[in-house]
Order: sequence, then C-alpha cells, then structure tokens
Amino acid sequence: MNHEPATHQQTDEAEIRALFEDLLEDWGCGDGCAYGSRFTEDADYVAFDGAHTKGREDIASSHQQLFDKYLKDTRLVGRITSIKFPSSDVALVHTKGGTIIRGKTKPSPERGSIQTLAAVNRNGEWRFAAFHNSRVRPISGGISFLIWTLTDLLWKLSHPVRKQHANEVEESKDKRQKRFKILPEMEGAVARWYARNRGSGSQIEAYQGQASLLTDGLPDGAEVLEVAPGPGYLAIEMARSGRFHVAGLDISRSFVEIANENARQAAVRIDFRRGDAAHMPFDAESFDLIVCQAAFKNFAYPVSALDEMHRVLWGGGKAVIKDMRREASFYDIDQEVKRMELGRLNAFATKCALAMLRRRAYSRDQFTRLVAGSAFGVRDIRTEGIGMEAQLKKETLA
Repeated sequence: MNHEPATHQQTDEAEIRALFEDLLEDWGCGDGCAYGSRFTEDADYVAFDGAHTKGREDIASSHQQLFDKYLKDTRLVGRITSIKFPSSDVALVHTKGGTIIRGKTKPSPERGSIQTLAAVNRNGEWRFAAFHNSRVRPISGGISFLIWTLTDLLWKLSHPVRKQHANEVEESKDKRQKRFKILPEMEGAVARWYARNRGSGSQIEAYQGQASLLTDGLPDGAEVLEVAPGPGYLAIEMARSGRFHVAGLDISRSFVEIANENARQAAVRIDFRRGDAAHMPFDAESFDLIVCQAAFKNFAYPVSALDEMHRVLWGGGKAVIKDMRREASFYDIDQEVKRMELGRLNAFATKCALAMLRRRAYSRDQFTRLVAGSAFGVRDIRTEGIGMEAQLKKETLA
C-alpha cells in the first residue's frame, strides 16, 4: 500500500502548525515585521472588530503600531482545532485563542476568539493568505441580546470618529508603506551599528580566511557574486588579489552605500548594487561563484532566491550558502560572540540579536527541503557551531 500522499500531508500539517506557533511567538515579541512575514504579499486580514487590512506590508506596519501602544507586552495564545486540505497547496485552518494582557497569566474570557485562516503553499513555503478573527459572543438570551444592542449603538455613535481616523490612515498610507519597506531590512543607524560590529580585527581576519577558502581553485578573471554582502567585508577580501571580478547584491540601500565606501577605502573595484535576491538584475550564466552568508533566513522567497542563483551561475559554477541554524544552542551563540572580540555592551546586544534571529532561522531539515525543491535539487547540508553550510553546484548540461 502506498502511504506517500498521507506522509506529504502530515509534513504539510506539521509545517502549518509550526507557522502558527511562529505567529504566536512574533506577537509575544512585539515584532510586527516578523508577524507580517507569516502572510502572503496579498493577504487579507480581518480583525475581531471587522477592520480589514490588505497585504503583508500593511499587516506588519499596523500590528507594529498596536504592539508599540495598545497591545504592548501582551501575548497571543491559541491552538489549532482543525486543518483541512481542499487541495495539495491550500489548507483551511481553524484555531481558538485569546490575548493575555500585561500582568496576567491567562486570557480573560471576554477576549476568547475563534479564527479561520487560509494557508497556501507557494514555492515550497506555507504562508497565510487570509485571516478572519471573531470574538466568541453567542446570542443566547435576553442579557446577551441587550449587550449586543448596546455595543451596536455605541459603535454607531462613535462611527464618525472611526471614519475620520480611517481617512487619516489613508492619507498617511504611502508614508507608512515607505517606512515599512525600510524597517525589515538593515537601514540607517542599525546598518551602521551592524557594520561597526562586523568589522572588528578578529572578524576581518576571519573574512580573509573565508575569502581564501571560497576562491581556492577559481581561475583568473572568474566572476564572483556575494548575495546580501551587508557592509561588504567578505567581498572586499575576495577582490583584494585583483584576480576576480566581484559584485554584490543587497536589498538595503544603507548597506550598498556603506559597502561602496568600504570598497573605495580599500582601493578595490566591486560592483555593489541594490536588488532583490528573488529577482536578480543579472543575465543568465554570469557568475562562476556565488556566496551568501548569514542572510538566507531573511529572504521572503527562499526557493526563488535559490532558483535565481542557479540561473545566473555558469554550468559547473557553485553557490555557497552559510547561515544560522535553528538548532543552535545558547552556548553555541555565546561561543560565536566570544570569537568576535566585541566590547561588553556590543557583545550583549549581538547575543540578543542572534537569539532573535535564531527564531527566523531554518532547521537543517527545513533547509534541506528548500534546496531539494529548487533548481539545484537534493544536496547535503553540513552543520557546525551556530551555522550550517550548503555547497550547491550547477550541473553542466551534457
């Protein structure tokens, strides 16, 4: 008997449950960006009060405002009560839960809610495409009917204020969207702080060693691309010999500016440009080597990014991806930060940042499945310390 379909469905159900748990954890951390990342770009989100938010960007920015003020230090708890699969790439999910306000240990009964979510699988990843939340308010008798009537009356009386507020939100929509597009990436002061902390003497020495290992065996004139180079330290070390043509692609405007300035000061020529890893602005078969370090977990469409790496590699070329793994322990993180030789305050901040990033990292099994679902196909993933590494070769057509 063939049990393969059931096995696939069990895997999908486990991934959907993990996605829901991530959603709860993001709420508890007050991270609107992470919360929004669990939804598709065109998702529909209907709150318990009927407020309708459209799209991942608005879901993230509107929740960040709530987390910063009205829902500060609250926690969302809940459980999945059922998952049904109308098709292999669509799931209908029902959940029950509530909000635990600050200072409490369990949700108040009046905050009990039931949710209906639609999950979709795109490019090998499950995301929520729709979310509808309803408070549990059954009309069971005279008192409950009176409460419903009074709340309807209060809503009607306050409606002009709500309408004015809606107009204000609409007028500031462009501004909020622009701000959101900056916040998820490393920009401004945050990017500069990161650049300073990744540029210590011991880390530059590590970049030099990595550059030597990564480019070993490459012929003179080889084309090298670093995806998400950040401040550009590794790319600069790969370019120092003058033997290779090096380029860098990053979504952050600040990092592109910082990297170009670092390259200028190092007197090396590197083409750092801004762009999306899932839509690379390069022709097919442009590079002999692609490197991506400590950034893959942040890609909105990881399988698309892998496919793009495969597209722009020459046949026989190689992509090397290194990133944090979810299984990394606090001890592993502590040892990693010690090797950075940072000051006490920056070391503490870096540990906190890595602990937060670990929540977004893939496990080895998850990463293996993503690679297997890409144009590269099945490959072995190695783990060491807080990280894991994949060396992905583009096979040469016969």
